[in-house]
Amino acid sequence: IDTLERLAGISPEKLVEAHGTFHSAHCIKCKKEYSQEWMKERIFDDVLPECDSCHKLVKPDIVFFGESLPDRFGSCVRTDFPRCDLLLIMGTSLVVQPFASLIDRVPDTCPRALLNMEKAGVTHDLSRRGEGLMFDSSGNYRDVFVGGATDATCLLLAEKLGWAEDFLKLQQPDN
Repeated sequence: IDTLERLAGISPEKLVEAHGTFHSAHCIKCKKEYSQEWMKERIFDDVLPECDSCHKLVKPDIVFFGESLPDRFGSCVRTDFPRCDLLLIMGTSLVVQPFASLIDRVPDTCPRALLNMEKAGVTHDLSRRGEGLMFDSSGNYRDVFVGGATDATCLLLAEKLGWAEDFLKLQQPDN
């Protein structure tokens, strides 16, 4: 929701802002769109953001508890996950739904790697059988746990793939 991905230069068509975004806002009645700058100005001026067309509240395009996730989230889950050939899972507890169940939306032939400080989403931790990661199970053929800090683990992965130089360039302040 914090728009860091956009600030990092990731194009909007590659983003799935599942919890919404502060990048834009809309009137809760007439749906008129407002920019992040417009909303930020009102918040910092301690002014209730009001639509200049219908005078109703303008809300950032973030998802509050009980609200539906953006349509793009569901669309991408249906189209992208069945085509996934490697799932990298990073820095998560795999507790919050529907995100925790995404690990089970990839094909059975798709390797899944959790890069995390601790194991999460393990089969015996989940309520239903046949779901979750099977790191220590005898039937495991595709799940891998790489423990440690995500940044360090990503650098290690980049080094192993011969991408370390590009990876380090991405972390420079001018990128």
